[in-house]
This record gives sequence, C-alpha cells and structure tokens, in this order.
Amino acid sequence: MNFQNNKNIENVKQKSANLLNEITSQVSVLIVGAVTFISALAWNEAFKSYFDRYPSLKKRGVWYYALGVTIFGVIIIILLKYFSRKTQNNEDNSK
Repeated sequence: MNFQNNKNIENVKQKSANLLNEITSQVSVLIVGAVTFISALAWNEAFKSYFDRYPSLKKRGVWYYALGVTIFGVIIIILLKYFSRKTQNNEDNSK
C-alpha cells in the first residue's frame, strides 16, 4: 500500500511539473505577442508621422507600406509554419 501511495505522489508531482511548464510556455507566448503588438502600433504611428511630413509619400507611400508589411507578415507566417512542421516531424520520428 505504501509503495502505491509513493507512486501516486510521484505521478501527481510529475503532472504538476508538466502543467507548470505548459502554463509558463503559454504565458511566454502571450507576453511575446503583446510586446510584438505594442511594437507594431508604435511603428505604425512612426510611419504615419513620416507620411504626413512628406506630401509626396502621402498619395502612394501608405499603400507601399501596407503592401510591404503584408508581404513581410505572410513570409514570416510561412516560415513559422515550415519550422513548426519540421520540428513536429523530428519529434514524431524520434519516438
């Protein structure tokens, strides 16, 4: 009976440690996302100010900026998905 209790205690400790790691990981992802969003807002305001200062850019500059940011975002998303799949495949192959 004592052996079974020790085994259950170790099992609970392991699950608690796993849960703590998962929570820490998720909170880290949320913090990085929040900081990224705040940085994007700051850069957006900086570009708005830049376009307002130069009338020649006011007409088309905003569109080039939007297009450039969109293309950059799509490339980053594609790369993240690629590396995520590659990592997942490596984990699946190691099992």
